[in-house]
Amino acid sequence: MKEYTIQPSNGGPAYTFTAELLANVTSKRHNSYIWTEIDLYLTEGGRKIAVESSISTFEDRQDRIKVMVFEDDEEMFRKLGYTKLARRIYRKIGLDEIKVI
Repeated sequence: MKEYTIQPSNGGPAYTFTAELLANVTSKRHNSYIWTEIDLYLTEGGRKIAVESSISTFEDRQDRIKVMVFEDDEEMFRKLGYTKLARRIYRKIGLDEIKVI
C-alpha cells in the first residue's frame, strides 16, 4: 500500500488516502492530443477510488481530474458508468460479467 494525494481540478479539497493501485486504463493512442485515463485504487478500508483524468497536450487547455469514491461495486457501476474505458477497467479487476437489469 502507498499513500496518494490527488487534487481534483474543480477547486475542491485534495484527497489523501492509502491504497493499492488495482488498474489503469487510457484512451491515449499514438497521435493523441487529448485523452482520458482512469486509475482505480483499493483503500485500506475497502473502498474503491477512481481518478478520471482528461489530459491534453494543448498549452491553452488545462487537464481535468475527477475523484470518485465507492462503497461497493454497485455504486462504482452507477457513478463510473459503462463507457468503453469503464468496461475495460472492470475487466482488468475481474468484473467482466456485468449485467444491467
